[in-house]
Amino acid sequence: MRRVLIFIWLASWLFPPIILAAKLDAALAEQGITLDSLIRAQAFYSRSSISDTSFNPGNQLARLNDAEFIFELRPDFSLSYQNLEFMLKPRFQYAWEQIDTTSGHFDQDESSAYINEWRMRLGLRNQFFLSYGREVLLWGPAMLLSPSNPFFVDNGRSNPYRELGGRDYLQATYLANPNWTFSLISNTAQGRGEDLGLSEFDRTDAVKVDYVGQSGYGSLIFSHQRDGLSKMGGFFQLTLSDALLVYAEGGYSQGTPAFYPYRTPTPPGWSFVTDQRDDNKLFGISLVGLAYTFEAGPTLNVEFIYNNAGYSDQEARDYFAMAEQLGSGFAGSGLAAAAPLLAQAANPRLPLLRRNYLFVQLLNTNIRNQLDVTLRYTRNLDDDSGNFVSVFDWAVNDFTHLFALGLVNHGDERSEFRRYLDNQWLIGINLTF
Repeated sequence: MRRVLIFIWLASWLFPPIILAAKLDAALAEQGITLDSLIRAQAFYSRSSISDTSFNPGNQLARLNDAEFIFELRPDFSLSYQNLEFMLKPRFQYAWEQIDTTSGHFDQDESSAYINEWRMRLGLRNQFFLSYGREVLLWGPAMLLSPSNPFFVDNGRSNPYRELGGRDYLQATYLANPNWTFSLISNTAQGRGEDLGLSEFDRTDAVKVDYVGQSGYGSLIFSHQRDGLSKMGGFFQLTLSDALLVYAEGGYSQGTPAFYPYRTPTPPGWSFVTDQRDDNKLFGISLVGLAYTFEAGPTLNVEFIYNNAGYSDQEARDYFAMAEQLGSGFAGSGLAAAAPLLAQAANPRLPLLRRNYLFVQLLNTNIRNQLDVTLRYTRNLDDDSGNFVSVFDWAVNDFTHLFALGLVNHGDERSEFRRYLDNQWLIGINLTF
């Protein structure tokens, strides 16, 4: 009941901003200023079944929630005047979660307000553009992940209802002609983006070259971390017919920041080798895929992914053996030694743990002018574990969407996808004003 009352109270704050935006829009139009706004409110409830494994014994380390309620107010604003553009995406969120561990039961809630994205952009001579702000920069045709992107490997497609956090960028863009675009991008601060490397933020600078042709497009990206690795990435997509297109994407570096387990002669008996360098070998992810659109409407994507920085069979055996040994001694005197290594094991700086993967997605949109269905399956071909995700979005009317998401992981105790989560589902509503 308390969460329902909070939801109603927060929803009551929607209407004054809508009225204010309409009045402000009319006033600015008289000055030659264009203001666009889109206000959305989203709420969802989720339940999760947490895996009780050596990586998270009794859920004492990761403390994942088994129940969650999120309400978000997501207004988007954009303003333009002559050659100047400004974009702003403030967010207001209420979050409640329930956490069960072997040491106790916890309920906690939190309200927050923040700016997820903003950008100021200046156009010079219709060909040059300078911008600075906080954004989510996504690109590439791949469905599972974006290996060419040095800023966001996760493209947010597995769960479209959780917003990725923006990072801070300084950008310069040159539109040479309708076919070629050149960009300089500097990620100057972490912003609200996740730290996927379990380390302090490291500034990344990139050069991006884009080409758009009649039957396809492609891009090359060169990036360098100030105190880290240089990376080369790229992607292309080619349309072969009205129904079939093929694409590829990859990202490679001479070295890898990944953690690799090894045995030590002193307690706790394990450690990680980090920051591997090899000037004669490229580490990274190669992805090839195709998309076929059936005459009835659904689109099928099939992708094969090779991650040569991922664990070999022996490295995987060491990885799971380390977790089993540390997890069994997590309680009592073993806690201090086990926790840091298990925390590193949770994110060994690899977007994919092993080397060979198959991904399949079936997307069917606008079923009876109302329903969108997405079915996704990722298979680890090395350990035979998998991840299945289904997403349903029902347009009740032009302003109201109901949605549901289900996730199921399968595999044995020494498999990638069941290290932390067995299954999860969520249901929610999205309102647009």
